Amino acid sequence: MRDVLETAQRIQHKLESHGWSFALIGGIANLAWGEVRSTSDVDITLLTGFTDEQNYVDAILSEFRGRIENAGAFALRQRVLLLTDVNDIGIDIGLGGFLFEELAVSRRVQHDYGRGIKLWIITAEDLIIMKAFASRDQDWVDIDGIIRRQHTKLDWDYIMPQVEALAEIKEDAEMVAKLVQKRTDSPE
Repeated sequence: MRDVLETAQRIQHKLESHGWSFALIGGIANLAWGEVRSTSDVDITLLTGFTDEQNYVDAILSEFRGRIENAGAFALRQRVLLLTDVNDIGIDIGLGGFLFEELAVSRRVQHDYGRGIKLWIITAEDLIIMKAFASRDQDWVDIDGIIRRQHTKLDWDYIMPQVEALAEIKEDAEMVAKLVQKRTDSPE
């Protein structure tokens, strides 16, 4: 796990050196807010907008190697840059530009993982929203863990309208119902 956090710190320093807006998401954020579980890669949302992605991708690829052939072209098509660090840990950088991504990155907080590693991560609320939107089985397990650990601190007045708006875009009303059930089943 230490290697993953060190990789996160390396890529964070790269992004900070450019003055770019970003936040770590996924498993690393889940370590701060949810139940402890292992994670084998680093997930990041980098705000690139929708017109200048090439410059971001080129700058990052000048220091990190692509995990797949033609990683730059793939990133421009799929909006995710797949990298690997010197220690072969995967880095997935989502090229963000949607309003919710901007909001989540603007709300980021710094979390101290110990041993000199402080990382900018999304809030627990934004992590729940992103995981509900992704809606994979592991995401719902993670949401359970976040609710268990953070239940008295969560701002549901922020979470629910965001999830409802994203569910409408995704045309997935079940996502909202499932999150409401998770909240109902959580301790008060």
